[in-house]
Amino acid sequence: MDDATDHPLIAEAKRFDPSEYVDTRQVAQRTLTSVSSWAKRRMSGDGPTFIKIGRTVRYRWGDVIVWLERQGFASTSEY
Repeated sequence: MDDATDHPLIAEAKRFDPSEYVDTRQVAQRTLTSVSSWAKRRMSGDGPTFIKIGRTVRYRWGDVIVWLERQGFASTSEY
């Protein structure tokens, strides 16, 4: 794999509607990660953009895909 766009997770993520808004639980399920990792990304500002409606957090799925594609590294010294 040359970059993050070649990753099977990216191909799987692109099956979903990019204009769809999803909650943190759905993002975690679709990316095979934990809900708490997304909460940490929100706190640190390292994740994709999100919106809050009242106390509910929503991500536009297309923003998550773009963010995932930018996560590729060629070396451990890059992060």
